[in-house]
Amino acid sequence: MVQAAWQLKAEKCRKVLQDSLNPAWLLPASELPPPDHLNVADFPDKCTLLEPRELEITKKNGVDLLAEMAAGTLTAVETTTAFLKRAHIGHQLLNFATEFLVEDALARAVELDAYYKSTGRLVGPLHGLPISVKEHVAIKDHICHSCYIAWTDNVATEDALLVKLLRNAGAVIHVRTNAPQSLMHIDCDNVIYGPTVNPHNRKLTPGGSSGGEGASLGFRCAVLGVGTDIGGSVRVPAAFCGAYGLRTTALRNPYKGVVLAGDGQESIRCVISPLANSIADINLFQKAILDQEPWEEETSLVPLPWKQAPPAKVDGITVGVIWDDGVVHPHPPVSRGLRRAVEKLKAAGVKVVDFEPYEHARGWDILAALYFPDAAKLQKDILAEGGEPVAPLTTWAFNYARPEPLTVAENWELNVRREAYRADYHRVMKERGVDFILCPAYLGVASELATGQYWLYTAIWNILDQPCVAFPTGLKAEPSIDVVEADYQPRSTDDEREYKKYVPSKFTDAPISLQLVGKHFRDEDTVAAADLVSKICTDAQGQDGITFVTHDVDEAYCRTRSPGDFSTPMRQNPKMHSAICSNDEIALLQHYLDAFGTFVLLGTAHAAFRPEYLVCIARFTLTYAPAKCAILACCASNKYQLTKEEQFRKLSLKYYCQAVKEINVALTELENSRSGPNDALVTAVVHMYINALWGPDLHDDAANHVVGAVQLLKLRYAKSPLCMEQPMHRINAESVIYQSFLLSMEHPLHAPFEVDTAFLAQTQNVLSPPTFSDSSAAANSPVLGVPLQLFCLISDVMQLYKSPELISADNFTRIKREMVHWEHVANTIERAALSPTDPTPVQEHLRCDIKHEYPHTNAMLLYIFAGSLLLDWVVELIQGQSEDLEEPAWSPPGKPRTEPLLMSNTVSSPSPPSSLKTSWQLSRALAILRRPEIHESWTLCHLGWWPMMIFGYAVNCDEDIALVKHVLLCMRQRTGYGLLDRILAELEQLWAARDTSWALKGG
Repeated sequence: MVQAAWQLKAEKCRKVLQDSLNPAWLLPASELPPPDHLNVADFPDKCTLLEPRELEITKKNGVDLLAEMAAGTLTAVETTTAFLKRAHIGHQLLNFATEFLVEDALARAVELDAYYKSTGRLVGPLHGLPISVKEHVAIKDHICHSCYIAWTDNVATEDALLVKLLRNAGAVIHVRTNAPQSLMHIDCDNVIYGPTVNPHNRKLTPGGSSGGEGASLGFRCAVLGVGTDIGGSVRVPAAFCGAYGLRTTALRNPYKGVVLAGDGQESIRCVISPLANSIADINLFQKAILDQEPWEEETSLVPLPWKQAPPAKVDGITVGVIWDDGVVHPHPPVSRGLRRAVEKLKAAGVKVVDFEPYEHARGWDILAALYFPDAAKLQKDILAEGGEPVAPLTTWAFNYARPEPLTVAENWELNVRREAYRADYHRVMKERGVDFILCPAYLGVASELATGQYWLYTAIWNILDQPCVAFPTGLKAEPSIDVVEADYQPRSTDDEREYKKYVPSKFTDAPISLQLVGKHFRDEDTVAAADLVSKICTDAQGQDGITFVTHDVDEAYCRTRSPGDFSTPMRQNPKMHSAICSNDEIALLQHYLDAFGTFVLLGTAHAAFRPEYLVCIARFTLTYAPAKCAILACCASNKYQLTKEEQFRKLSLKYYCQAVKEINVALTELENSRSGPNDALVTAVVHMYINALWGPDLHDDAANHVVGAVQLLKLRYAKSPLCMEQPMHRINAESVIYQSFLLSMEHPLHAPFEVDTAFLAQTQNVLSPPTFSDSSAAANSPVLGVPLQLFCLISDVMQLYKSPELISADNFTRIKREMVHWEHVANTIERAALSPTDPTPVQEHLRCDIKHEYPHTNAMLLYIFAGSLLLDWVVELIQGQSEDLEEPAWSPPGKPRTEPLLMSNTVSSPSPPSSLKTSWQLSRALAILRRPEIHESWTLCHLGWWPMMIFGYAVNCDEDIALVKHVLLCMRQRTGYGLLDRILAELEQLWAARDTSWALKGG
């Protein structure tokens, strides 16, 4: 069968939705409740897709979640993941979503966690809170069609202003939600996505037009929701689904970026406002938005901040009650809920009076004409353009319009009548001494699907532009109690139509909600009063045995966890190169943020380095397959090193093999392009050698990956000027240089790896201070941690032995002079620590490091002592091989050198000489190592292994061996650095061989 054009466009949007879902979080059809199981509100409690902690998270309100995140006991990633998983279940049961934003949401959560980890502070008042957003609120680069087929090619070029402000406040936008055709139903159905249903009774509607938001909050798929309201479109869904919904006074919240047919119609303004599961969260939302002064961008807004209203007091307010609006009589459940609320308010001491509705029919006559001043021509034209069938409720809504468009004069006249009605209503409230009005939010509980036709219980407050809060009473419809009022005589056709719709058995378990109305621009006072009233109404005491009814879910429809769940296959998403698709991948990425990132970066770097770097890591992991595989391989490898759990070793090898394939594909694409490698590809290769060096299995691959990273950076800088504009640029460059040096120094006197001198020269000027004596740059280094010139000097020392052609008097003199300099730097640092008042210029400069408690100062001292000791070894080993060399005669003041050391018997693969005496360098190093508070900080990073290896070769008594071994084991246990296993094994062999040698010599 050939599909119509509109059907093809609808299918395109449904595919976007389908592709946005994470299959790992979807339940098989066999594990879902059957269609006749209507109340699914508590289904997640019985379905083990959610971990117990995730269930706990999704049951908490925003203010509580924020408190936990501020205390560091909860992360944004945990929170976002929990709500995303619950939302996936909710969508399967309720069809409430139009698109999931899984990758964007998790990337944002990772950014937030990185910021908190580096600063100890939350980004803003909505930090880490997952928020669902109605589809027609623009999200940049996403289709925004307002449920019109004709607009399905409309891609937003920027976020709506409210979305921008939510992000600024730290919110995580994780799902977009469904709405009805034309956005003028109190139902939620359209030809693109179909009907959304109510979590408490799936035969009922969640309301509209923000029906997807109602279902989202009713099922607790989000902490907060964003809806729009021109006739009850926030309050009705909140009421139908048992949530809280605020309708603000117009021009309070920023509306810019909402895509709606009829822009420019200002007689009845649409507002954008929150749905929540607590009044506290509504307050939180409003303050977070208005504290950012949106009127500075959307100048039509009233520049009125959100004032923190004092808590309402029971003896400080008068509540007027509208039992019936005089047009349509409420259904029995609502009347019961209203009676119970009044009883409880009176019992609590609140002054409650009856409030005769003031001419609501008059208000409706004005309102209905102003909804469609063009006789709904614009909406009808859009529907005709798309070719979609028009829903009966759409036709019903359009019939409120006059047959012909209003003339300008008629529109003006209606505006005058509107203002007069507003003034009259305000006067009546004042005359009757009423501060707030308590009334139904709808004539009944949630209506059956596609039957909601009466708007006036909410819409009347739109024409009056008064703030309102819909709230649950804690009661639900009970057929045995809420029986039909058999003796009621309808007053009109509308009243009779709605009276006949009520069949008690059809509305089982539907929440009973009410609405509290305040005065124009008294939004804060209205929210405060709603907090008091709702708490009184939902008090568990005195409810005549009526409880919030739910039904058990048959265990047959609950998901069971299998042992193989750990390694969920990666899903493919055409929008992204990569995606985190399983809990375990999220856990591995979280390990990077919580632990591994602190190992590979130094804590002394500039404050901006770590959070910005971790944000980049998260983005690359979520959007670029080569980086994802390489980074997850590192995380799994490090987890294995720390826990020795074999599953992590297998995962590491799996991701490593995938990374090799992905990187090869990327390199092939790079070869065929004219551009240089991007940051993500460089980062992927960097993590390949990090994995090889930190992990248990792939050490021999490290050198090839370092060479590859060097070549990528050289190619990149050949395509663009060499610069370090972003932390990631400096981190990658320092990392490549550091690993090049360390591979060339991996064995004291024998390492086949050669540092790429051209690359070193290319980057050295950018990374280094102008003089090699400046050690302060090391305090701001994210990877190197000690001055680059010291690494260069140590490398030169090794080259003296490996390359005889370098052994010239001039070259040796230069190396000797530079080493003397660094030895004096070490003396100065140590004297400064002992005598902080010494005013020497060098010491004054270095005291800055100590003043700022630069923990790697001691690591630098160890590098100096190890490098100096290495030079002594080299000189002794090559002594006699060149006539130009003289025996070294220099020594630091007061530190005479030891006697010449024993020569190694092997020249082709030498080891450092061993001695029964201790060198001055070793003595100074051991003195540092015996102060545990010193190495407490630097053993949490990668820096210390090379000098410790040198000292491991130099120690010659059991006490010193035990100390070196203890420090290396401490580093290994704290960081999981796999290279340390190999170093320890090598040293253990050396120490054992020395014991044997000394025993044979009688030593």
